[in-house]
Amino acid sequence: MPFGLQRASVLVHGDFVYDHHIYEGRRHDYSDGSSRGVHVKRELGGAALVHDLLRALFEHAAPDVKPRWRSMLGIEESSENSTRSWSDTRDQAYAFWRPHPADESRDKQVWHVREAMGFGHFDPDEKVDADKRWITRPVPDGDDSPEILVLSEGGMDFRDNSDCWKHLPFETAKWIVLKSVAPLAAGELWEALSEHRERLIVILSADQLRQSASWIPADLSWEATLDGLLCGLRPGGALADLRECRHLVVSFESEGAVWLDLDKHSWHLHLVYNPASIEPVRERQAPVSAFGFLSCLTASIVWHLARGVCEAENTDDASAFAAFDRHAALEAGLSAMKDLDERGHGPVTSHEFGFPRTRLAGVIRRPNRCFTRSELIVDSATPDTLASPGERSLLAEAQRLVRTSTEELARLVALRGPIALGNVPHLRVGRLFSAERREIESLRTLARSIRHYEKHATGKVPLSVGVFGPPGAGKSFAVEELAHELVENSDWLEFNLSQFDSPKELIGAFHQIRDKVLQGKLPVAFFDEFDSQGYRWLQYLLAPMQDGRFQEGQLTHALGKCIFVCAGGTSWTFDTFGPPSSTEAKDAGTSSGSRPDDEAKFRLAKGPDFRSRLDAYLDITGPNRRSISPPPTGATILDRVSGHLMAEDADDDMYLIRRALMIRSTLKCKPHEKLGIDEGLLEGLLLAKRYTHGARSLRKILNPLVNLRPSAIHRSSLAPPKELTMHIGEEDARRLTKSPPPERYSPKPLSKDDVETIASEIHETWRRLGKHEGWLEEEKDKSFHELDAGSFEIESNYAAARRIPAVLALVGLRLDDGSEPSSTDEPIEVRRHLEFHLELLADAEHAGWMQWHLDRGWRYAATTKPEDQLHSCLRPYAELSEMEKSKDRTAIRSYPHFARKADKHVRFITS
Repeated sequence: MPFGLQRASVLVHGDFVYDHHIYEGRRHDYSDGSSRGVHVKRELGGAALVHDLLRALFEHAAPDVKPRWRSMLGIEESSENSTRSWSDTRDQAYAFWRPHPADESRDKQVWHVREAMGFGHFDPDEKVDADKRWITRPVPDGDDSPEILVLSEGGMDFRDNSDCWKHLPFETAKWIVLKSVAPLAAGELWEALSEHRERLIVILSADQLRQSASWIPADLSWEATLDGLLCGLRPGGALADLRECRHLVVSFESEGAVWLDLDKHSWHLHLVYNPASIEPVRERQAPVSAFGFLSCLTASIVWHLARGVCEAENTDDASAFAAFDRHAALEAGLSAMKDLDERGHGPVTSHEFGFPRTRLAGVIRRPNRCFTRSELIVDSATPDTLASPGERSLLAEAQRLVRTSTEELARLVALRGPIALGNVPHLRVGRLFSAERREIESLRTLARSIRHYEKHATGKVPLSVGVFGPPGAGKSFAVEELAHELVENSDWLEFNLSQFDSPKELIGAFHQIRDKVLQGKLPVAFFDEFDSQGYRWLQYLLAPMQDGRFQEGQLTHALGKCIFVCAGGTSWTFDTFGPPSSTEAKDAGTSSGSRPDDEAKFRLAKGPDFRSRLDAYLDITGPNRRSISPPPTGATILDRVSGHLMAEDADDDMYLIRRALMIRSTLKCKPHEKLGIDEGLLEGLLLAKRYTHGARSLRKILNPLVNLRPSAIHRSSLAPPKELTMHIGEEDARRLTKSPPPERYSPKPLSKDDVETIASEIHETWRRLGKHEGWLEEEKDKSFHELDAGSFEIESNYAAARRIPAVLALVGLRLDDGSEPSSTDEPIEVRRHLEFHLELLADAEHAGWMQWHLDRGWRYAATTKPEDQLHSCLRPYAELSEMEKSKDRTAIRSYPHFARKADKHVRFITS
């Protein structure tokens, strides 16, 4: 929508510094005139970064999205040649920059910070008068008052010196945006701003919040991070004072951000995050890549907010804010932050230095990254609704708002691959893939321990890890993938202690480990069934775990730096390692099934000592529901393990997704490969009540089918039902072999007129996107009706329109006649549904586009040449650039719009 007739005045004020960027050069030799010396770039920083980004955003915006604006800086700008130079101020900042990565050729290097010297005047307790620090520009009265007031303060003098801000138009500004740092919610400025709560937007980084007493983990899971944030904001929490603002924005590095609308009754969270990653923990000594990350996010929010203000002319503040897309603002800001993190101050071969304002403004206007968009609503009185230990997840929260059951999601995972989980938090380590919060947090905790040990440990003692799970859960697979992925110079050694007869064999294993260490390796020793033979081997493992040495006769040998992984064979979880204590057994009502001396024998076998030596542990679940002990009332008892009664966790629905991933792994499907399989067979595999021997039983059933790939798999190749009952129940065996496949919705083809209408709008959307992002060539900028009838472009748009019903049907949606939705909530539900499945649908859209071209003789080439029928995008969706992927995502998000053009509506198949 054009904004050309509107105006949004923005006033930026706050803490300003004079930045000195010192770029590393080559040693200067007067005899060699070709060498370059150090380059120094001086520029105004601090709050000026936000101002300059906004100026670049508004001045270089495309005409159709460019509001008229008035830039006002809260200080008089001065040049180095003026009477009052910035070099006279006392707030100076210095940073040394060097080429990165150091081992790349110069044409591939960018400028990253090598050392940051800090900023601010020397004496932090000295208060400097405002008129001695800055020359303040008076703010015009009346109609010229800014609609948006931006305060960027860095914890220097601005917040505590009212002379710097008492003249600002807090009363008349429509919105007040505060970018702040720790200490939070303190000082005279905060007291003044809290009086304007409903119009106050506060922007912070999670690192600043962590300087409080609040626990906000950085590298466990997105759910754990939100748990800590929400708990800190609850009444009495360490962050409760931040509730004095209505809108709180928190960034988690460049991996995600959350916008909290802190209504007094319920809080609305708009979350934008990278589902495949998590905010990293940066070591204090580690240098940052650049500066100005939060300025990028602030500028993006103000840019989108200003456009919303312009769009909502002559309306109240609430209406203006309704036009503001919080998800889009956060996504654009995060894209710029990611660009700044990766590219720093730009290529070292460029002659442009300083903060890359124009480049980052371009990224904000045209985001080049895709993040998952989620919405959560929590009770403001008890906001820690995600904080129950590991039970709730963003996947579960999303499923409350979309019509996709875990069973249907598992089916999509089995058929289409992990991309079906592309928009929910997940973790991929080598061939290991997980979308389960408990497992993700356990794996990341273990990964953190391994990284820390590899980087910082002296190697005097091993890193000792316990792995527990029922038989056939896949314990060795998970740890081996972690080791190979995380440890650069690792060697995997596996020993099954249940097959050892004497301690001499274990000493031989220790020597093998020691040999690898002496070769310069970091060996990972996997001791399978370490708890076998009545815990016999624990006493021999204790000394190496404790002091890194083992005894051989009269000789003592040092192991060196290595990792011990001890996998339990008789314990299904860490909590059930060893018999229950007499108190636990009595509380669980299981004392009648345990022998009185079990606990004493476990102590004599050094079981408690062994537990205390473990540095970390991992519970592996497998294809069945999670096992829990003690069993809840009325639960069906599965087994008795080391005196513990084990029962199924009825709340564990993720076992269906675990099964889907195991099915694909056993059938050797590549990550992005489609699986052709009899849907009745797939349903039987997913819904089997229980696999008797865990993953081993699933593999036994599927092994006869592996060689049929890549052709479609049919149930005729299964073993007879009688043999299947070795691995599943009789009823499930009959279902696998005899149950009819489930009925699936078959989409109706579009009429010729509908295809014409939708194709025309697809083409126009493509044109608008190309102009907006700058990749549409001028000679190709033709309207749909200007194209030649029967041309390749026309037919391509027709094909795109025809495949819409089939793409929608993948996730339970259909095109229905009638422009009016069946309910006022349905368009919102459809939008959320499309967003939840965005990557899966974009992949399907691209696959349809690619197949259409391949059928007409097109082939892949690194450079697109239409005249030779060559295209650089004729490759799997996962291999496309983010810009190319964004075209498919835009197409999916535009499906409801395309449907309305043809007087149709996107609805749920079950509606």
